[in-house]
Amino acid sequence: MDIVRRKAKDVARELGAATTESVKNYLEKNRFKVYIFDQNDCCEFLELYPAAKNYIRWREAFSLRMGWDVIICVNKDHLADLRHLLLHELGHILLGHDIESLMDQDETDAERFTMLVFKYCQAKSLTPIRHWPAAAAIAGACVVFCIAWVLYGTISAAPATGASRSAGIQAENGQPGDLTAAEVLITATGDKYHLPDCQYVKDRASVTTVSLTEALRLGKEPCKVCRPPEVAE
Repeated sequence: MDIVRRKAKDVARELGAATTESVKNYLEKNRFKVYIFDQNDCCEFLELYPAAKNYIRWREAFSLRMGWDVIICVNKDHLADLRHLLLHELGHILLGHDIESLMDQDETDAERFTMLVFKYCQAKSLTPIRHWPAAAAIAGACVVFCIAWVLYGTISAAPATGASRSAGIQAENGQPGDLTAAEVLITATGDKYHLPDCQYVKDRASVTTVSLTEALRLGKEPCKVCRPPEVAE
């Protein structure tokens, strides 16, 4: 691995996210100073850092060594690019460039360093591939649960048949256990009596609604398909 890539990875690991604030915090933590200057009013700045006179009129940003201190200077007219400029100058420093006489290759390496820091920080913010199987398993379990819930609701809502429908008629037409008031359907020619939703009578026009007692009195027998009440007590 070349030194530019290695240095960029080291910085990205500490930054976490390549925001302006995180870059400034990194510089402060590592004892790099940042100075924002105004090239139109720079007398005080030049008194503090006289070596800056060689760059202040034509550089957006530059670095200075003052004894043990390293100062990154940024023109206040370019604060919109502050994050980029700080990382670019940091690249010069970490790559050991002679900041007083930079070469074209130095600028290329510093810019590459900056782009790699952005790239590595962005990659860290993505979900690692090794976590995908667990996420897929959780998603699969959720799908199975939803299907089971839908099926349970469908079964629970299924129409009642046979004796349960008879019980429903009893509850609607009389007291529980009192079948004498239950109503059933008969036809003029058939010998059976039926529940209202029986397939043999529900679409026929010539049906008569009678009480269970009356159906039994007429000699009708319970339908074997819809299974209406069989006796009147």
